[in-house]
Amino acid sequence: MTRLKKNAKVGLTLMKIAPFHIGHKYLLDTALHEVDHLIAVIYDCPNLTDIPLNVRAGWIRKLYPQVEVIEGWDAPNQHEDTSEVKRMQEQYIAGVLKGRKITHFVSSEYYGEHMSKFLNAINFIIDMDRKKLQISSTMIRSNLYKYRKFIPTIVLKDLLTKVVILGAPSNENEKIVKEVSRRLETNCFPDISVKHLSQNNSIKPSRELDFIDIAQKRNIQRSNEKIIHDANESIIYSSSILMDYILSMTVNRKYDQKLHDLAREEISNYDLVFVNSDKTNIISKNYGIENTYINNQLFGNLVEMKIPYTLLKGNFEQKVQTIVNKVKIDIKSKKKI
Repeated sequence: MTRLKKNAKVGLTLMKIAPFHIGHKYLLDTALHEVDHLIAVIYDCPNLTDIPLNVRAGWIRKLYPQVEVIEGWDAPNQHEDTSEVKRMQEQYIAGVLKGRKITHFVSSEYYGEHMSKFLNAINFIIDMDRKKLQISSTMIRSNLYKYRKFIPTIVLKDLLTKVVILGAPSNENEKIVKEVSRRLETNCFPDISVKHLSQNNSIKPSRELDFIDIAQKRNIQRSNEKIIHDANESIIYSSSILMDYILSMTVNRKYDQKLHDLAREEISNYDLVFVNSDKTNIISKNYGIENTYINNQLFGNLVEMKIPYTLLKGNFEQKVQTIVNKVKIDIKSKKKI
């Protein structure tokens, strides 16, 4: 904790950020111009969102590292304007602060009046009538796509259902990804390795392929903010760094610790993982490596990394419909208003 001067202005704000939007940004920016140190208590609110509290608190920590964030896992989940609830909230905040002196209670809500009196602090109200910014978390939860421009990319990525289709690079995989994104009316990231691997058509390549380079280019491709911001509730990814790691093992016959670590970190970011086993894939065709060998490594790594997945079965239409149905169910489960 930063050591504060004796007469430092210390602000306190209570937040749900379900989700974080530019209204919250305006509140924090304004508060930070007024106080020397700002404390943000983030409430757990399972009745409003499935995004875990630690993820939401992480948004503030990443966007505002100067703000002291306290995760309120045990915070009261009652917010009615009654004397009983007010006392409950006051007692909770007293327990969180443990005697720390607050000079400014920061909010854009009605409870600023009673909480500031309880803390003997200035009631620092910011845009309570929403004249400055006419946006709310309720509006965003009702239509994420419509109000996406009010959400930072770092937040939006956590709100979208992230879907990845794994398997050896193949034209069928790319067609599945494009068709799924078309039916869901959203964006997709194609597999950048398809074109690269298609050009290396020797059964025994004379040099090792640089899968680290492919993985790094994949990360750059997937940081495209416009594609993310124009996504509609879900976003579809073709392949992943996990496949780059596996192909390094199969094509180069080489274990790469850096790729392994990158793969483990990246694969955990997806909400839904699908595996498409296409025997006519580029690796089997161009490098003479059996698809079974690739799949065994893929399944083994998914099990080791404890990543649940769905193996796509049937014809093209059945595979596409399996993905679409599961994505819609996931999106519906996240809609809490």
